[in-house]
Order: sequence, then structure tokens, then C-alpha cells
Amino acid sequence: MKGKILRKIKNKARLQAKLEFEDSKNFDFSFDQNSDVNDCLDLHGNTKREAQSLVEDFINFSLENNFSKVRIITGIGEDGYSILRNFVSDYLKEAGYKFNKSAQNRGGDGAFDVYF
Repeated sequence: MKGKILRKIKNKARLQAKLEFEDSKNFDFSFDQNSDVNDCLDLHGNTKREAQSLVEDFINFSLENNFSKVRIITGIGEDGYSILRNFVSDYLKEAGYKFNKSAQNRGGDGAFDVYF
């Protein structure tokens, strides 16, 4: 069941990323935006409580499947402030995971790459 959910989330993340950059004239869509990660979780449209459960399940699923790198998309938020971005950053720090902001053409300030 989790695999199906994550595939839907991954596909939604790809569509969302494409929509966010569709107005950019310098953006190249000829590559898969998430091809450099094992899996991707898009948290757009979720509350902080929902995001907590999703992130925990996603991290556990990633560890169980020996993934080396995953992406968590939080979005940038209105006026650059995102409750989800702050929550995910704090969660990953407290849990001791290695992570960094995704490359600009892969989500930038609105996404984190997590390494296992």
C-alpha cells in the first residue's frame, strides 16, 4: 500500500515542480526533475500534523528499502515563509539525518535532499 501511495506522491511532485517552473524561460524540462533521488515526497496541501505522519512514514519506508537519497518537497510558502519547510528542517535536524536544500533546478528553497 505504501508503495502505491508514494508513487502517487512522486508523480504529484513531478507535476507540481513542472507547474512551479512553467513560466521560467530558462528552465529545461528535458530531464526528470527527481531522477537523482530514490523517491520523493511532496507535502503541498498538507497540514503540519499530516506532514509529520507522512514524513515519518516516508523516512521509515526509505530506510527499509535502503534508499541512499530522497527528496522532501515542502514548497516555498507565501512570501517565502513555509510552516512545512520549517517543520521538516527541524524534524530532520532533531532526528540527526544528513540533509540539505535541493539544487535550484530540483526544488531549491522548497525542497530538501535527505541522505542515508
